[in-house]
Formats: sequence, C-alpha cells, structure tokens
Amino acid sequence: MMTSSGIGILSSARTYIAFTGTGADIDPVIVVGGAPNIAWEFGDGQESSLANPGLISFGGAATREHRLKVDNWSAVTQFVIDTDNITKLDNLQLLTSLTSLSCHINAISVLDVSALTLLTDLYCAINSISVLDVSALTSLTVLYCANNSISVLDVSALTLLTYLNCYDNAISVLDVSALTSLTYLSCPTNSISVLDVSALTLLTTLYCYDNAISVLDVSALTSLSVLYCNDNGMASGAVDNVLVALDANGQINGTCYIHGTNAAPGAPGLAAKANLIAKGWTCVTS
Repeated sequence: MMTSSGIGILSSARTYIAFTGTGADIDPVIVVGGAPNIAWEFGDGQESSLANPGLISFGGAATREHRLKVDNWSAVTQFVIDTDNITKLDNLQLLTSLTSLSCHINAISVLDVSALTLLTDLYCAINSISVLDVSALTSLTVLYCANNSISVLDVSALTLLTYLNCYDNAISVLDVSALTSLTYLSCPTNSISVLDVSALTLLTTLYCYDNAISVLDVSALTSLSVLYCNDNGMASGAVDNVLVALDANGQINGTCYIHGTNAAPGAPGLAAKANLIAKGWTCVTS
C-alpha cells in the first residue's frame, strides 16, 4: 500500500538515512514504537508512510538512491534491509535507539555502526565490508559479520556476546578471551594463529577450521559438543591434546572434525578418539 500521508510533514527535513541500491526492487522494514511520522522516498519517486511498505518494484534494475525520514528517530528500534542489492547505507547514527540492524546479503563496502551503542543484534554478513568498528557496542549479544573482507575485528569489550560468527574474512587476531557469555563461536577461513577460548566455559559450538591455529586448549570447555578445528596445521601432540580434553569433558553425542592439514593423532589421541566414538561422537581425524 503506497501513501503520501506524512510525507509533506517531513519533506523539508535535513536529516535522513540514505541507501543506494542497484536492484529492480527493494523491501525495507523498520520497527517503531509509538506513532512517528515516517517517509520512505524511493529513487523512482514512489513514497510510503508505512513502517513496512512492502515490496517496492521499480520495473528494472538501476542505481537509485532512496531515503528514509522519521520525525522521531528515537522511536525506531529495528531496521531490516536484507538482500536488496544495497551498495551504500549512510547516516545510521540517526538511529539512536536502534537495537537490531539486519543488512546482510548486499554489496555494502562501508558500514558505520559505531554510534549505535544500544544495538543488541547486528547482522551484516555477505557484503564487501573491510572495516567494522563494533568496539563501543557493548550491548551486542549477536554479531554475524561472516563473508566480508574484515581484517580487524575488536570484540574484546563485547562481554554480553552469546553468538559470534565472523567466518570467511581476513582476520589475523581475534581476542575473545573476555567473552565469557559466548555459546557459539564461528571464525573459520581467516588467518588466525592464536585463539584463546580457555575462559569460554559456556561454549557449546566452536568452528575455527581453515586457519593457522597450532594449539587449541579446550580443556575447560565442558559444554562443548561441536568442534570443527580441521585444516590448521596442528602437530600430532596438539591433536592429541584436543581429543584427550574432549574425552575428559564428558559430553556425549558430539561432533569433532580435526582432520585435513592437521597431523594424525598419536596413541593418546587414538585412545581418546575411541572413547569419544563409544560415547556417540562423530570424530574425524587425519
């Protein structure tokens, strides 16, 4: 449903969120509290005053700039703009009360969320982002930024995180040592050489394969039941230590992949592997 109600009220506003897309349609959504005046202004001249304007079709693909104006930005708590061929997303700092932002599966290269300090959930996977500053977003519980080009990711102060997925980036240092609320960590296909998870005692799932992690201490991770640490170039002794720790931790019906470029386990590792399999684990080694 398209409408111009409320558009005139905001037509002279100097502050707006601008987003550029290249697709033949777009489907953005915001969630608001109260009854703010909302004005979506799409690049082909279509307008809407609805929080959820539905699928906006343009009749063909082209580069277009769209705008969102709200007379009370603090009313906006969620913004969803997924799979919409977005290349630019500017002025997000206006969203002072935003708790959830989802902009994954686009072509965004720059995403400035540094001022969104109330964010609890950030989904920006499958874009072209090279810099992502989340260091001040201490309310975050979910960060999903996989499949980008991020080389530096400072999450050291995000102690409320329960879910972190930064798979397939260019990260060489990932300090998660203080993230003691984490239950899920996925950081495969990066360039990480050291991963200290020793304090993450709530962790149930760890994917860290295809890195350069030569030593992995999981001895304190008594809740861990899914571990993929294959293709890290681990020596036989390091493989043994992982298998022995998993066996000692007592979980049943788990999954462990520690094969690929890792060495084959020695006698201690083989014994632990046999114990794990007897406890219902799937355990794959070199």
